[in-house]
Amino acid sequence: MRNQVINSVGRQVAYGVARKQLEKGGAFDLKLGMALLKDGRVPTGAKMLALALGFAGVAVFDAFQLPLEALLAFALPVLGLGINLVSDGMEYTLGAFLLGSVLLPHVAPKQLVARLRAERDGVTVTASARGRTR
Repeated sequence: MRNQVINSVGRQVAYGVARKQLEKGGAFDLKLGMALLKDGRVPTGAKMLALALGFAGVAVFDAFQLPLEALLAFALPVLGLGINLVSDGMEYTLGAFLLGSVLLPHVAPKQLVARLRAERDGVTVTASARGRTR
């Protein structure tokens, strides 16, 4: 009973903290990161750095899964290898883009991120605020 209460309360607290960080303007604004990935004004180097960091993050997470994957490959030799290859491919592709888009607002030039945030919020950017984005 006590564990159920702790799990329920802990889940609600974790959801509340994550919701505040993931919402618009939070530290992990996924929609802003995806908009930055699509935007042509963001330097290619910043995009590549964010995607490389995302790929490295997925590789670290994948390293923790090696014992489980080895057990699956041992238990089901042919099928386990196929499942492992498909799941790893999806992890590395989707995970690198998701982590990269979360990290891109922190890697891209701050002025450009602020301008894109203002454009997304519907705030008009005046001529004096259109300074250099480099």
